[in-house]
This record gives sequence, C-alpha cells and structure tokens, in this order.
Amino acid sequence: MHVKFYGARIITSSAAFCKASTSASSVPIEISKPQVVTSGNAVTAPMPGKILRILVNEGEKVKVGQELLVLEAMKMENEIPAPKDDVVIKILVNEGETVDTGQPLIKIE
Repeated sequence: MHVKFYGARIITSSAAFCKASTSASSVPIEISKPQVVTSGNAVTAPMPGKILRILVNEGEKVKVGQELLVLEAMKMENEIPAPKDDVVIKILVNEGETVDTGQPLIKIE
C-alpha cells in the first residue's frame, strides 16, 4: 500500500495499516471550536485569518451557538458562533478579507 503524506511516500503493508486504523478508531478525538470573543456589542476575531464565508445577514435573529461566519486560520476552517440569542446589527467584514486577532467582525444588539 502506498500513502502520500505531504509529498513524501510512505510504504507499509496493508495488514499493518488495517491494524493501525482499527486501533486508532477506538481512541476518542475531541474537536474544539474557537472561543467566542466579544468586545462590547461586537463578535471579534479569536485569531488572525481570512474570512471565507459570512453565514448571516444584517437584521437576522441568531441563536446562541449559531455559526455567524467561517474564518480560515492556519489552513483550518473555524466556525465563529453567536455568543447569545441576538440580532445582527451590522456585518463589519467582507468575504476574502484578512483580519487580525481582536478585530470586530459582526456587531450584535
């Protein structure tokens, strides 16, 4: 079996691969979401990155935990959730825009 890993070739037997993959499936994996950071009435960027998608519109009612936008940082997509039930007042960024840590992204009521 041939596996490509970041351009390097790793050759292993299929028996070893099957054994490794079955034992790895029993290990619990915890995936964490970025902390919701707010400043006053604005949801701010928890880390520097690029805005990939904006998932809400101005005037839209949102529920706590609802994804507001997707921020790409270090080649990973991070969904930024609403900190509480609220209304989106103003979207302060555009898709494709690069943001810094702490920069206001969305103003909420």
